[in-house]
This record gives sequence, C-alpha cells and structure tokens, in this order.
Amino acid sequence: MRWTFAVSGSVAVALTTFGAVSASADPEPARKAPERTVSGRVAASPDVFVRDAPDGAKIGSARLNTRFTVLCYARGAYTISGWGGANPYWNKVADSSGRVAGYIADVWLDTAGDITGQVPECSRRASAPVDPEADPEAAPGHACVFLDGDTKRGKVAWAYRMPGGDYFYGSTEGGTAPPGGNRFWSGTADDFRELGGELEGRGFDEYKCADTPGSAFTKAHHIAQDVSHRPYDHSTNNSAHQANRILSAYTASGSSSPATIPKHWFQGLDAPFWH
Repeated sequence: MRWTFAVSGSVAVALTTFGAVSASADPEPARKAPERTVSGRVAASPDVFVRDAPDGAKIGSARLNTRFTVLCYARGAYTISGWGGANPYWNKVADSSGRVAGYIADVWLDTAGDITGQVPECSRRASAPVDPEADPEAAPGHACVFLDGDTKRGKVAWAYRMPGGDYFYGSTEGGTAPPGGNRFWSGTADDFRELGGELEGRGFDEYKCADTPGSAFTKAHHIAQDVSHRPYDHSTNNSAHQANRILSAYTASGSSSPATIPKHWFQGLDAPFWH
C-alpha cells in the first residue's frame, strides 16, 4: 500500500544558523530560587528552542552546554521526546543575569535528576493555560521524503512538521555503518525553508511532500527512537524502511514494507516531485 500525497510545499535552499538565547519571555526578574538552586545544561546539539510558555511560540534558542537556573516546571499538553527520554514537562529558566529567559523542554535540559522532585511546579499564572479538549495531533500535518540519489541504491531522509511549525527530520548513514551498527541521525529545523537548506547541505536534492489530515508526532517520535537503536540492514532496516515506519506513524496510515532499494521506494511514492 502506498501513501496518497497531495501537492504541498516549495523548494528551499536557505540555512539559518541559530545563536545563543536571543529573546526574553517577559521582563519579570527571576523568581526566588528554591533553597537548593537547580542548574540545567542544554543537552541538544547544536541548540534548543526557547519558548514563551509551555508548548508556546519560539522566542529564541540556546546553544549546547549553555547553563540556566531552573525556577519551576510546568506540564505541557503532550509528551515530548528528546535527550532525557519522554515527558510533558517544561522548565522555566533564568539566564546568568537572573532574568527569565523562557521555557525549555525538560527532555533537552540536563538537571541531573527528576525535575518534578527538584523544583516546585509553576503557578497557574506563570504557565500558559492548557485546553484539555485540544488535541494538537489531530491538526493537519506536513510530511516529506528527501532523496540523495547519487549512489546506485540512493538514500532517503524523512521529515515532519511539529505543532509549533518547526520540523523534525533524520535518516541513517547505514551504507557505511559497521556490521550491526546504525549511524542514525536527526535534527530540528525552524521552518520548511531551513529544513530544505539543511538537507540540501547533506546531499539531498529531490523531495516529495504531503499535507496530512493528522500529525501524530508523539507516535512518530517513539518510532524514530526505536529505529535509531535497531541494527542497520539493507533488506529490512535501511533508510527507506525507517522513513516508511516513522511517517506512517505520523500520518496514521497503514503501509506495507517499502522496496529494498530506497531510490525505487522514493520514485514509487504517489506525490509531486521537486528538485
């Protein structure tokens, strides 16, 4: 069974470079820290988004290993997967000057412990209100497959849009992995324009995209974590198999195993073609 794709998107080649924290969520000074100050280190490479509220808008970014003081934690509307596992928590942080910088997903901030036992929960006034009836995964999504066709078999990368408009993407360099290895990699892009530039820089020069009726990003995250730990196998777990599993979870569509050769699988996708 193949996916049915709709026309969407446009080619993009620009690449944005993130900097250090570049904005402040609000002008308020940092709250008084608990008796034991909790420090968090950014564990995302090369950087992590800083948002104005849990699940909120992007207001800046912070580079790998940047340290913040964690003031409190808040629960978001959905589970996020990252360096520290998977949970729904957001850490309200202050920078080295003591001013509030915004919120960083707990799974991308290393506090050397369970944040719920390290700092108090943020007050309702300090956190963005969450609509319990809202389901961000029911919102329309956007999924793409990119092709690097320079080799005989080719290689594909996958990408899907998150609720805030940013993209999560990845692939595997399995063709050069040691036996039993899996050189899986992934990253995030601020928008589709940056996504195109990032993957073009990695050698992917063709792509097909689809607007999807749903965007089950939590399920897709879990599948991405699973395939990242499975040994690479050209006949059962190559870049096309991984992309197929991840995007099938995201779009909540059934799919049979793809062709063994990634290039052939890409060519068989029922979607418009860009390069």
